[in-house]
Parts: sequence; structure tokens; C-alpha cells
Amino acid sequence: MAMAVAQEERRAGASTSPPPRLRFRDTALVPPSPLPPSPPECSLPLTFFDILWLPFPPVERLFLYRLAPDADVPAILSNLKESLSLAVHAFYPLADRLRLTPGTPDRYELHYRPGDGVAFTVAEYDGGADGIDGIATDDPREVARIAPLVPALPAGGAVLALQATLLLPAPCGLAIGVAVHHAAVDGSASTHFLHIWGAAACTRVEAPPPPVIDRSLVPDPRGLYDTFIRAMSTSNKMELVEMPADQLLATFALSRYDVQRVKDAVAAEAARRGDAPPRCTCTSLVATLGFVWSCYQRARVAATTSTPTASTGTDDGRRSDLPALPRRPPPPDEPSAPRHVPRLR
Repeated sequence: MAMAVAQEERRAGASTSPPPRLRFRDTALVPPSPLPPSPPECSLPLTFFDILWLPFPPVERLFLYRLAPDADVPAILSNLKESLSLAVHAFYPLADRLRLTPGTPDRYELHYRPGDGVAFTVAEYDGGADGIDGIATDDPREVARIAPLVPALPAGGAVLALQATLLLPAPCGLAIGVAVHHAAVDGSASTHFLHIWGAAACTRVEAPPPPVIDRSLVPDPRGLYDTFIRAMSTSNKMELVEMPADQLLATFALSRYDVQRVKDAVAAEAARRGDAPPRCTCTSLVATLGFVWSCYQRARVAATTSTPTASTGTDDGRRSDLPALPRRPPPPDEPSAPRHVPRLR
């Protein structure tokens, strides 16, 4: 448990002194809704998909919304809290605590007891005269202005924390910050939970189907869990990258024309080297990531360096499961660009 919990305690301890412009109004533990069937005390074992993420810091997400001038802020916050209880009822493992399975040296699990819940914080943040417009922009802005809008995971094995922050002054906005442990849910499941929460908050939207929680559907005939846990035992401490207070964050939009130019450049270089399709086939995702990585390296080191570098990423391995695991319908597209900030009333 040291690998998972120590990380959370360091993260939580680092946020005990909030920035001067951040004021906490309330923090509550939101349990699953008492609607039947109520989840009993139970444990959900981690699989080899999950165990890799034990020593990693939580995944952080931030969603920004504009508030109408006549918005009933207390009603919005109350609705978020009540609908969160309904969403946690469907996704009750997110109210669990990550722990070492009793009586085992290296088996981890998500353990739920009635009364457990998700930390939900309400705060106010004065981001300056430009309010939400200073955050929801493509222009460079300081990471230090955005970081306080995402909560820390509480110590003790919590896997999810949420924060609703009113952005002051006018034009007023609302920020929803999410911190979730990747060992509990992956990106797809995390987004699934947010869609369920959003549907519960908006009665006009049909709720997505509940998640498939049965971990017995993930067999491990090759003992990958043991392989991964042994590999981690020699490095259960991760070196965290501290973000400088003056670090800047900016958003860059690539058009279809831009991506095609990258593909053409890759194809031209492949032809120069004598590589033929399909070896030199370049998808839009590969072209975009390769372009971003190239720009990052040129900004980070001298452009004349010839030292090879590499960027790695992960993919949803469940797509290749045989037999296939139960799947849910794909969620509707989410707004991805910060310039399109939805409005709440």
C-alpha cells in the first residue's frame, strides 16, 4: 500500500496552504445514493491492467463552464452534489479505498464499506479582472493559475476527489476539477463516470448504461500481475516533476491541412529512405503526436542535437480482448477546445 498511499499523502500535504486567491467554502463526503440496491461491504481486486498505475500520481482533469448572469449558483451546486451521489451509486468503486488485500504481501484491492464516499469540495477563486476568460483561452497562461482548481486526493487510499470552484469576478464561471487514481479507472471509465454524473444532473439527458465491474472477466493465465508487481518492487518510488510557478500553458489548434502537411513530410522522408507502404503509413494521431514531440524537443534542447529521443503512449488494450469484454455504447463527443465554454443557468 505504500506505493499508492504515500503518493496521495505527498500530494495532499502539498496543498494544505491554498493560494491567497482560493477560498474553500465546504468539503463533504458524498456517499452512493441510498437507492436500492445499495452496495454492501465488498472488495474489488486490481488486475494486471491496474497494478501498473499504483505508484503514479492521480490523473487530473478540468472542465470550465460559463454562468449566466442570472444563474442560481446555490441551486447549481446543490444539483451537482445530489447528482454526484446518484453517479457514485452506479460507480461505487470510486467511493472505495485502495489498500493491500489483508493476508497478502502484494495483492491490492478497492475496498468499499457503507459510509464511504467521494470528497466534494466547493471553493471560490479570484482569477483576476478577466475571470474565466483568463483561463478558458488558447493564449499562454500560468499553470499556477489553473492548478488550484483541481483537488488533491485525500490520504488513506481515496481514488477520486472533485472540486467545484466559482470563478470570480464577472464574467463569472464554474470550474469542475477532477483527480482520479488510474489504478481505479482508466480514461474510458473515467469519462463514462462523468457522462453518468452529467446525465444525473440534467434530467433531460438519458443516462448511459452502468459500468461493468466484474473483474473476473479479465483472466490472467500468463501471470502478468506477478510479473508487473515484481518489476515495481525495485522502484516503488517515482520521481515527481515539480511544475515551476511561472510555467506557461498554451493551446495550439491544428487544422486538417496542417496534419496533412505533416503526413506528406513523413511520406517524403520515407520515400527518400526507400521505405514503402504500409510501413510508412502515418495516421492523423501519429502525425499529430510526432509533430508535437518534435516541437517539444526543439524547444527543450538545441536544434542541432542529433541524440535520438522517443515518446511513448498507451492504448486501450481491451479492444483486443478475446473473448471481447462487454462494451457500452460510445459516449457522445465532448467539447475539446477551451474556446467553446458551455453556459450553465
